[in-house]
Parts: sequence; C-alpha cells; structure tokens
Amino acid sequence: MRRGCFITHDMLDTFDPSFFGISESEAASVDPGYRLLRSKFVHLMDDAGIPIEQIKGSQTAVYIGQFSTDHQPNVGVYHAASRLSYHFDLHGPRIAIDTACSPSLQTIHLGIQTLRNGEATLAVVGGTNLNYRPET
Repeated sequence: MRRGCFITHDMLDTFDPSFFGISESEAASVDPGYRLLRSKFVHLMDDAGIPIEQIKGSQTAVYIGQFSTDHQPNVGVYHAASRLSYHFDLHGPRIAIDTACSPSLQTIHLGIQTLRNGEATLAVVGGTNLNYRPET
C-alpha cells in the first residue's frame, strides 16, 4: 500500500482494560479496532469538553462505520455501536455500518439526520478499519 494512515502496535496497546471495567484476558480477546474506538470515544468527549458522567443516560446516538476485520475472520463486527452505547449508558439510536468503502461517511450523514430529526441530543460518529496483514 502506498498511502494510508498507519498506526503501530504500540498505539493499539495503550488500551487500559481496568478503566473500562474488563479483565486483561477479556481485553486480549476484543478486536483491536473496538479497543481503539472505546479509547478514542473517551478522548473525543474530553476534547469536546463533555464529561462522560454528563452523557450517561442521555439520548446520545452512536453510529460506527466498520469494515470487516482480520482479527477474527468471519466474525461479525457489527456490535461496536451497541457496546459503546451499553458501556456508557447511552440511550439514543445505535447502528454499526459496513458499506465497503464509505462507512464512516455514512455515519456522519446518519448523525446529522438524527440531530435534525430530534431523535438524539448528541451524535457520536466514527469508524475503524484495521488491516493486520500486509497482504490485505
């Protein structure tokens, strides 16, 4: 691959399972893309000046664009939005999207529509696509 945004294994290893209330062994079995999403969700809220405690129980929508994963082939990756919503006690719409090349773009569209329609007071959108093998 000639171009792309590449992260190192060290960047993926910054996940703190105790912060999220899970064991080291459980964290090791969780898809690295999802671990990255969880960590970035916390950073996103911090950067926006929104305390996590403030959004718990809120009508916050979560839309996550995901592409299939090399971590566990043939295992669905469509749980990230629901798991984020559950972990942070968010009660708005939640959808994981896989549209081949444009899932993150679709999440932005859904987030805007959700806010315009009054279905949520806040929309968190994002995506991940981690390729673990050079031939991917």
